[in-house]
Amino acid sequence: MKRTGITRNKFGAVRAKSSLLDRTFDSKAEMRRGNMLRLLELAGEITDLEFQPQTYLSAAQIGYKPDFRYLEGGVVIYEEVKGFETEGFRIRFKLWAHYGPAQLRVLKARGDGFVVTKTIFPPDQTLKGPASEG
Repeated sequence: MKRTGITRNKFGAVRAKSSLLDRTFDSKAEMRRGNMLRLLELAGEITDLEFQPQTYLSAAQIGYKPDFRYLEGGVVIYEEVKGFETEGFRIRFKLWAHYGPAQLRVLKARGDGFVVTKTIFPPDQTLKGPASEG
């Protein structure tokens, strides 16, 4: 088989380089969302954008790095761009509902944009229960 220099993960996602952010992302969708968030930051709609911030879930300190973290109206938001939800992510999703430091939005690419498929509120921010489908 001929190698093309394109690296894909086990789910077929291609790593992508953003010239706007001068960094490489795990997928084209994640790169597009990173670019969108950076433009929102430049426009002043969000602040303090971070990429893959380290978080810890549970007293056992289970490490997890969501794709993005930022402030929106003074509220901390974490985001995870998903094309395919693995069993490992489903476990982290449940842990986040009990131990997450702030709201987590799960997004999927749709056309030129993104849709929030789930929003997870940690216990101290619960509005409709520990995990809200949105």
